[in-house]
Amino acid sequence: MIETEFCPCLKSPTGALGMFQFLKSHGQEYGLKTVAGADEKKPDDRCKPDLAARAASLYFNKLLDENFGRNAIGFPLSVAAFNAGEGNTKTHLKIAKGETKTEDISFWFLADYIVKKYDKPADDKEETSDEEENKENPRGVRQFLSENIKYVPKFFAAAIIGENPGVFGINISPLSQAKADSKQTKRAVK
Repeated sequence: MIETEFCPCLKSPTGALGMFQFLKSHGQEYGLKTVAGADEKKPDDRCKPDLAARAASLYFNKLLDENFGRNAIGFPLSVAAFNAGEGNTKTHLKIAKGETKTEDISFWFLADYIVKKYDKPADDKEETSDEEENKENPRGVRQFLSENIKYVPKFFAAAIIGENPGVFGINISPLSQAKADSKQTKRAVK
């Protein structure tokens, strides 16, 4: 919903493709058959929601288990890393930890730190080229400020709505019941 608004074969300017926005190499790493130059007219496994969802689940579990942890700090950081890349997220954490002398940095602390350090008001910004800005800011800061800082809160908002649809006037079962409802429907059809 947040990444692609359910478009199964959306292609981003960076080359990421499909509902879960896998780059070609990353898709292959998680078992998806990919094709050079794939797009909506020439799709590959990244455009198959069932296969891409399994790959996304594997990747997200790796982020939790091997990188950020299955806890209140690790989960939002894993969501951020899924969107912005684990390398960018780790770089931002390393810089923030070093400069703030804070060990357990949450996504929310990190977002505040990056905004304060890098998001200068328009009046304070001098004209700089992309090359100069890249020297001044660590990789991915521009993407973090324009997209990632909104992506994580949107993810949690969607999860809250998905688990409490009635509160928001949506007449469906909570998402956590979808699999159970699907099994019951299959049994009833048989």
